[in-house]
Order: sequence, then structure tokens, then C-alpha cells
Amino acid sequence: MFSLLKNLKSNKKTSQRFIKGFSLVEVILVVAIIASLFAVGYANFRGYQRRQSIMAAARQVEGDIRLAEEYASSGKKPTGCTLLNGYIFQVNSSPVDTYDIIADCPTDVVVKNDIAISSGMTLTPSSSMMFKVLGLGTDIPSDNPKTIIVTQTETQEKVDIVITYSGVITVDFE
Repeated sequence: MFSLLKNLKSNKKTSQRFIKGFSLVEVILVVAIIASLFAVGYANFRGYQRRQSIMAAARQVEGDIRLAEEYASSGKKPTGCTLLNGYIFQVNSSPVDTYDIIADCPTDVVVKNDIAISSGMTLTPSSSMMFKVLGLGTDIPSDNPKTIIVTQTETQEKVDIVITYSGVITVDFE
């Protein structure tokens, strides 16, 4: 019986020597590495998110420019318009960062009014362009294409939307 007690005591000591675990330094090191990876990943994600938001704003403006062009090329007359000359895409100076699509008739008919772009974005310059009916081009001079600039106010990133005299629209994501 004495030998049985002795074996139990020795087994207890032996098992305590083989208990494995992590030291406090190891745990702190792993947490620091995970925190560093998270910080880098979050910064990259924020940059990606900002780029996507400016691209979305530029696509919105581009889509509405194409809508004005489509309405003009199809000769679609809004209600109340007897003689259609074309459709005007106009960047407003007030309220800022908005634009309109207007049917150019003897009495101008606003098709879309004060369309706002995403918050944190600006549109420049305040200007207008007309898409003439039935694919007759635009009122833009052939040697001076129109450029509408969408700028993200926080990062100052810019996207240029260029419209040529023939109505070709290109978007330049810098």
C-alpha cells in the first residue's frame, strides 16, 4: 500500500512537469501581431471604400449624362414639349453638387431636377451642355471637349468625365 501511495505522488509530480501552456510574453506577442494585421487591413479597406465611393458618384453622373444623350438621340419629347431641340445636362452652381437634365423646348421642361451626388463629393465646373436631337451631336466645340470633375472632398481624389463634340463620353479614373 505504501508503494501505491508513493506511485501516486510521483505520477502527480510527473504530470505537473509535463503540463504545457503559453507564457504571458507569447500571448502578448500574438495579440500584438493580430492587432498590427488588423490595423493594416483596416487602412487598406478604408482606402478601397473611398475609391469605390468616388467611382460610384462618377458612374451616377456618367449614367445621367448618357440618359440625356439617349433621350436626345431618340427624340423623346416630354409632356408639354412641342418642338424639341435636345436635352441639356447642367451642373448647378446653386444648390452646389447637384445637376439637372432639361428638355430644350420653347418652354424648357425639367426632366430631372437638383440631382445630388453622394455626400463628400463635389462637381466642378458649373456648366451645361446640350445633346441635340436625333444624333446630331452636341453644342460642345470640336476643339474643346467638356470636362466635369468629380472630387472626393476628404482625399481630393478626382475623376474626370470628358464629353466630346460628337457625344462620346469617357470616364478617367485617376
